[in-house]
Amino acid sequence: MIKNLSKIQNEMNVKKGRYNKFGGYYYRSCEDILQTAKEVCNKYGCYVNVTDSIEYIEGRFYVKATAKVVDIETGELETATAFAREEESKKGMDGAQLTGATSSYARKYALCGLFAIDDSIDSDSLNGTQESAGKASNKKVPDKSSDQSKQSQSQVSILIGYVNECTTLQQLGELFKANQAYQSNSDFMNALSKKRAEIEKNK
Repeated sequence: MIKNLSKIQNEMNVKKGRYNKFGGYYYRSCEDILQTAKEVCNKYGCYVNVTDSIEYIEGRFYVKATAKVVDIETGELETATAFAREEESKKGMDGAQLTGATSSYARKYALCGLFAIDDSIDSDSLNGTQESAGKASNKKVPDKSSDQSKQSQSQVSILIGYVNECTTLQQLGELFKANQAYQSNSDFMNALSKKRAEIEKNK
């Protein structure tokens, strides 16, 4: 085990400097984490590296990202992995862009695991206001596994049912934030987009 890993983790303070207009929250990207990681790891005589591989699981392709931090002097290392599923298609993206976006998602969560970064969404960052007690704001489907391949269709169906109950864009945003583990699920995201268009049309 790398002796300075705990020090590196304690100094990995990556600001959430990006804003998601749809969900109404601030977040950090894979690039943001990597930039800070390279600086902190270099301070302790280490380097960080992230690689991808493609795995075929239950009829779908997944990007498996592996993040590692290596002690330059001893060669000791620590690793963490994360999976993200490629959607079959996404409007406005060709195949290479789709794989790239999926890779970034997987790499981000591999890095979060390696450096003990909590990537939960801060409630006080929502447009600078407190969350309202909307009908769908606290409806969260349990994430039984961090591996996207193990999310059952029944869980997704329940979540889509919650989407259909929403009557405002704010409720949609709160539901989106409360179910972060499902944000790479195409059925969930398509249902959100469809409901958002319906609400905006009826304004």
